[in-house]
Parts: sequence; C-alpha cells; structure tokens
Amino acid sequence: MFKPGDLREGVLLSLACAVLSAAGILLPLLFPFCGLAITVLTAVVTYRHSAVYALVILGAAALLTAVLFGAFVTLIILAESGILGFLFGFCFKNGVAHRKTLAAGLALAVTLAAANLAVSFLALGENPYELAAALTAEKHSESLEQILPVVVMLLPGSFIAWAVIAAWAGFFLTAASLKRLNYLQGPEPELHRWRLPWQFIWVVTAGLALTLGGDQWSFEAAADIGRNLLFITAVTYMLGGLTLTVYLYRELTAPRWLKLLLLAGAVLNWPMTAVLLVCAGFLDAWVDCRTFFEQRRREF
Repeated sequence: MFKPGDLREGVLLSLACAVLSAAGILLPLLFPFCGLAITVLTAVVTYRHSAVYALVILGAAALLTAVLFGAFVTLIILAESGILGFLFGFCFKNGVAHRKTLAAGLALAVTLAAANLAVSFLALGENPYELAAALTAEKHSESLEQILPVVVMLLPGSFIAWAVIAAWAGFFLTAASLKRLNYLQGPEPELHRWRLPWQFIWVVTAGLALTLGGDQWSFEAAADIGRNLLFITAVTYMLGGLTLTVYLYRELTAPRWLKLLLLAGAVLNWPMTAVLLVCAGFLDAWVDCRTFFEQRRREF
C-alpha cells in the first residue's frame, strides 16, 4: 500500500506536525498559525498519498504531543485542523467544485467548533461559560469590568467565528500550496473572486429576531444566542469585505507607494477598517460589486 520511501517521509511529517502542535501549545500567539499549517500539511499529504496515510501521520503526531502535553490540548489543536485538512485534500484530489469544497469546509469547521466547545464543558467538569462569568464578579478596573461581560457573552460565537476564519483561510492556503507544488490540476480558486451568497442575510435576520425578541420578553438565553449569531455573521461579512478589498487593490491603477500607504493606514486604523470591511462584505453579497465595476469599465 505504501512505497519504500513513505516510511521515512511519514516520520518526518509526523515530527513536523508534532513540532507545530507543541509550538501552538507553548506559544498561544502562534496557535492559529500552527493550526492552519497543520490543516495545509494534512491536505497536501492526503492529496499526494491518501487519507489513510495522512491519518497515520496525524496519529503518530498526536501520540507524541499527548505524551508531552496531555490528550485534551492535543485533541483541540490536532483534531480540528487535521480533519479539516482531510476534507480539503480529499475534495481537491477528487475534483469537487471549489465552491462546494469551501462550503463543506465551513460547515465541518462550525460543527467541529461546536463539538470542541462541548468537549471543553465535559473536560473541565464545569460550565466554562460560568467560570468565565465568575471572572466578571471579581474586582477589576472600570474599563475591564465593562468589557468582560461582553467577552463572556460572545464566548461561543468567538469559537465558531474563529472556526469560520480557519476554514476560509485553510481552503485558500491549501489551494495555493497544491498549485505551487504542481499537484492541483485545473484553475486555482481565486481569493479576490469569492463572495458570500445573498441568502446569508437570513442568518442576520435570525440573529436580529432572537436578540430583539429576547430583550423584549426578557428571554436572556435567546438574546445571547442572537448576539452570538450577529457576531459570527459580522466576522463572515468581514471576510467577504476583505476579498472585495483585495479585488479593488488589484484593479486600482495607482502607484505602488500609494497602495502601500493606503494599506498602512488601514492597518493602523484597524477598528474603522473592520467596520468598513463588514459593510463592504454585506453590500457585495447583495450587489456583486465586481460585476458592477467591470460593467462600468466596459461602458467607459
């Protein structure tokens, strides 16, 4: 089933996954990037060999990481990233449409994030939502006391929003890696062409209905669910706005220094940039700004 050189390659890849996992655990700031790297690595291995081969590599890496750091943290960083990598590698290998691949990845990531949250509840033995809420009861600075209740309320939404970002970024990074390695046949999915379907507005509508209804009839659980839904949709629309911005950046006929200056200004003024990206993503989902701009260009 395996070629003679596969064992040596498998050992190296397992060590690479284990090192990435350890780096993500020891350096929390690197955790998202290590998770993305594991997703891409697993997808490339699945595409080049098979899901079984990738599973063996991931299992060996999980064993090494679990010995050093325990099974729980290993499950968090390896299971979600690895399963997502399996899916992307399998879909690209079998020629599944890019839009369907991304949709499946987003759905799987959200499901895994929800399962991850449930496992966290069980592993801690207490409701982490209540543990986080207990922090708000302690004495903190005035500004921190205002922020903590919001952070606690959006805890589930933050898990799922990050899962959406990880799946979205993992999809495009996997495609770019496969194309760079000359594995991917056919056209590569274009980041600047991706946009949300207009039907996504129904998620926003549901979030607003739950939030307003929960506040109106003092149903706190429904209001919290609604606010988390709105937070998730805002992050998703922000990704849509980011891809539209990439498209406009590519199409903008301006000196390079001016583009870099605009980019630096956007990074420095990131709160306003985030709001504008959400608005741009919402508008693009309804209007299809790329088609509009291209039609206007042909007219002139």
